[in-house]
Amino acid sequence: MSAMGLIYGNYFEDIDHLAPLIDILHLPLFVTEKEIFDRINRFYPTVNVHLVLPKALGRTLLKEGNTVISCIPTVKIRRIFGLEEMMLKRQLHTLFLPHGYSRQDLTQAILLEKNVLVLGKKMIDIFYSLGLKLNFQTLVSVGNYRYLYYLRHEVEMEQNIEAHFLSTPHHRAIFFPCDQESPEHIHYLREHLKKDWELFVKYHAKKTNDPINIELKPTEKLDCPYIYPYLKKGALFVVEESSVVYDALFFDTPTFFFKDHPEIDTLGIKFDPNLEEGFKKIDRLRIKKKEILPYVFDLYTSLDQIEQKLNLLLTDIAAQDDQIF
Repeated sequence: MSAMGLIYGNYFEDIDHLAPLIDILHLPLFVTEKEIFDRINRFYPTVNVHLVLPKALGRTLLKEGNTVISCIPTVKIRRIFGLEEMMLKRQLHTLFLPHGYSRQDLTQAILLEKNVLVLGKKMIDIFYSLGLKLNFQTLVSVGNYRYLYYLRHEVEMEQNIEAHFLSTPHHRAIFFPCDQESPEHIHYLREHLKKDWELFVKYHAKKTNDPINIELKPTEKLDCPYIYPYLKKGALFVVEESSVVYDALFFDTPTFFFKDHPEIDTLGIKFDPNLEEGFKKIDRLRIKKKEILPYVFDLYTSLDQIEQKLNLLLTDIAAQDDQIF
């Protein structure tokens, strides 16, 4: 068995999903951008990360092993180094890791994948609701490995998050935006949050030179890749469409939405400047949130369970034929 992780390009959002899993499995992680390499070394210092030029990536991975674990769909991976695979007459196996419950990932394109990691029964139901033409060979559950990883590394993670966030003793309002309407929502929150609240913004699908970065004050910006230290310490958080609402099931942080969401009125409510009334409504959702948690995430009790399960999977995948004729 020889597997490795891959973050191709400047995809910051891949770090918080892939780096913990690769660390759990004690595998190498290959990246093609210096900025990604530096951020992983800083925020995930135990990850065995390697910086490789894009033009050398295909040959490097084919030399290193036979299975790539990535948040990149397989069709895109084939475009990246399919030529090298044809030249060497050997094809890398792929294991796809979705970005949580991101709507971007859970589309019909995922039905083309052969090996997919899932978080829980809800994700499997979403897959089967997309259509009957399934190509899956394996659907293996990893539960909420990121939460268990956070519990193991909680002290180190907290040391890495922003001092201006930690210095706010209470009433931390966190906004997790992910699209171009974010600036107007930031202005709205600034105007309608009461004076004893501090606004913090963590862009959840980071893009270089995005308008939101221009709009933010230095004391508002959260640029650390982690999610869970903020969810634990936030007094409330607001989202647009991000699947971070599912991660928040492990905490009592009240959830507000700016947009319609599949779980509105189950996990949270539409944002209302009358926070006192909003908190009362959200408090009544606690039972529903607890009930939905085991459906959204398979609840493993340790990272060792996940590691053992994935090592068996990677052994099975490595035994599959990888020759291109």
